[in-house]
Amino acid sequence: MIGIGLRGMVAAVALCCALPASATSQVPERIVVDGQQYEMLTQPLQPWMADPDTARRFKPFRRPGRTTALGRGYRGTWAIRDGALYLVSLDNRGDEAPDAPRPEDLIPLDALFAPAAGRTTTDSAVPADWYTGQLVIGQGKWTTPPGYGWDGKYERYLLVQVRQGRVLSRQQVSDLERER
Repeated sequence: MIGIGLRGMVAAVALCCALPASATSQVPERIVVDGQQYEMLTQPLQPWMADPDTARRFKPFRRPGRTTALGRGYRGTWAIRDGALYLVSLDNRGDEAPDAPRPEDLIPLDALFAPAAGRTTTDSAVPADWYTGQLVIGQGKWTTPPGYGWDGKYERYLLVQVRQGRVLSRQQVSDLERER
């Protein structure tokens, strides 16, 4: 910073620190459990998308700048059925409308999953056998609407433990129990 001196640099840093940071609330994933659709605050596709070949195949479907509410570039619709987690569809619509995405917003699952040897689909859904972890599914009403990121809170949550795509357990907890 030529010409502003130490005082000027300190003032510039102080100004940057004093300004509020803001980010856009992210559109959550959707999941169908026992025939009911919920919002899911977990992103089970992230481990799959971290693969460089998958990221390359996904690139043509990204719509940069379309919305800041979909920083990951997609929204997944998932289902738990027959004791397993499935990816049902992907879209790049980027809004929270409850209606189904338009056909032009859909990302073909075979574009991301066809190269995997031996992978089959069930009713056009892909078994999420790459995923191990906990699914956090919001249930009930928002008690605190999201401001940015994933910071909103629901009345209760369904916590689902998954290993290699198979459901191990489910536990319903209140917001307070989840915070502990």
